[in-house]
Amino acid sequence: MFCCVPEPSDRKQEVNIEEIAPKDVSFDARPVIVRGFVSATKSGKIYDIDIVYNKIQELFLPSPSIITAFDVHSTRSELCTCDGNGRLVVYDLQTKAMRLTLDVPIQRTRRGRITTLVYSRCGTYLAGGAENGYLWMVEPNLMILTGGSPLQFCSEKIRLVMFSDDSKYLLCVEEPNTITLLQREKDDWQMMGRCTTHKLVDVALLCANDFISIGDDRYMAQYTINSDEMVQLEALSIMKRVRIEQSARPTVLLVLPGGNQLLVANDQHKFKLFHSRTFEIQHTFLAPFHDGPARCLRVKCAKVKRKRSPSVTIPSQSLKQLPGEDFFLFITNNNIYLHHLPIDGNPFKYLAVRGHPKRLKTLQIAWTVRSAFTFGDGDHAVSMWKINTSPLLDNLKHAGAGLDPFCTLLPGGKRGCYVREILSLFFYNQISPKNSDGDAELTLRDAMDIRDVPNYLRSIGFHMTEYEERNLCKEMEHFGTYFLTFEEVAKLFLNHRTATGGPPTTEDIRTAVTYLGATAASGNQVDLARLVTLLASMGEPMDADTTEFYFKVLFPGAFHSKEDLQGSVGSGASESAPESITECSNCISIEEFADKLC
Repeated sequence: MFCCVPEPSDRKQEVNIEEIAPKDVSFDARPVIVRGFVSATKSGKIYDIDIVYNKIQELFLPSPSIITAFDVHSTRSELCTCDGNGRLVVYDLQTKAMRLTLDVPIQRTRRGRITTLVYSRCGTYLAGGAENGYLWMVEPNLMILTGGSPLQFCSEKIRLVMFSDDSKYLLCVEEPNTITLLQREKDDWQMMGRCTTHKLVDVALLCANDFISIGDDRYMAQYTINSDEMVQLEALSIMKRVRIEQSARPTVLLVLPGGNQLLVANDQHKFKLFHSRTFEIQHTFLAPFHDGPARCLRVKCAKVKRKRSPSVTIPSQSLKQLPGEDFFLFITNNNIYLHHLPIDGNPFKYLAVRGHPKRLKTLQIAWTVRSAFTFGDGDHAVSMWKINTSPLLDNLKHAGAGLDPFCTLLPGGKRGCYVREILSLFFYNQISPKNSDGDAELTLRDAMDIRDVPNYLRSIGFHMTEYEERNLCKEMEHFGTYFLTFEEVAKLFLNHRTATGGPPTTEDIRTAVTYLGATAASGNQVDLARLVTLLASMGEPMDADTTEFYFKVLFPGAFHSKEDLQGSVGSGASESAPESITECSNCISIEEFADKLC
């Protein structure tokens, strides 16, 4: 028997790279084939290295100073930046090339830097606000200063500049919480009036003559511009102020599609919808809670023509949005988020990318090139991010329907013990004595009376205040029914409950009772009698008898000792002993107090 031995060959075995390449994290598990990489050097330069064509390109062009402000043109593919030396540079977003430059003669100090830059809605004007109160007006097509520039009507920092839709008015928000209104007369800008307001956080236009603001004082204010000289009214006046938060602080404001709703984000990771005219709350939704509160909400813009007015650029939120374009973007401390509309608290409706190692400062969008632009602390350049909505749509497609995506926010998911527990309590509410009618036959159904929802949410872990309960009841009125299903109630619970953090710590309790003034002289004990009095008179007042009843249940030792003491005094006990005991009979240690509350 003979055996054939194959001859040795110099040919190497071919291996399919797609089989051995690592896979990405998408649902399709596509192979990741690297043909280049990015390299960062010790000197701060970043290079794009293509190993296939053996090319290297510097990503960020060197700049002599950090970027202090920038804005994108509303109709053209242009971006204008300003650095700490007052140099304005206009870039073409299609070619990534520099087009025009202008050196503004700012004061070469930190107080002279331009920190806010904005194009008018028609793109004809460019305004920059400086830290010394100067307002620089620039002709963007030629990049020259206008005749009257700079304007100065204050010596404080200008924090925000905004043009009206018709570019006839210009609003400037100063550091001491003052709004200045300027009116354009041909090529000059004249001050019409000033208005002192709250510590303004963000501002948005409602219509040609009305705009709104949110402030650090938790209020929303509406302003009106009086352009009729025949009417004896202030040129700029506050129409109304409404409190929109109890403990959270609003961070950003956006007018949503249709112009009838206002989206407000706060520092407790919530999105809240308000009616744009009445300021009444409509819905509360959970916002991303991984990296600070939302800031700089931005939506798509489109060029349209209004009747009896020139062509202007307005947000497409007031138009019918195109399929696949119902998104908005925002930033947090380090991340850039893409969120799908409408908002409903679904955690699969947004995706994020790491945008900065320190802190992002602002975000702008140029939908002409479908890109977002950001810069952060210490940056010498503006980052350009391509917007791709496909991964988010794929994420939504595989997230499931109904409560499936929402239950991922609960321990154990949809089939976990937590969901089973709150479902059991949902049906127990229907057979509880207060809802039963003697020996009548009970029928369980997937419905809960809206009047029972607040107490039900308290029973499953969301201990709301009276203010939050009133807001919840107002939101449930928009359902248009007197009964809610388990799915609707569960979504209310997940959207309203505290987004992050656990129960209060001993230090939190100590800070709270010290702030209220309910501690004893030593500072290590809580005076329950004094706390009962304070809770009955501060904030949302509680009934003193009810509060004392709860305290007796939680801390029976403190109150029983007092009652026993009174009995011993009546029986002829010594006067010196009870006097020392009475002094601290209602006092307990902060550690014991916190242990009962946490």
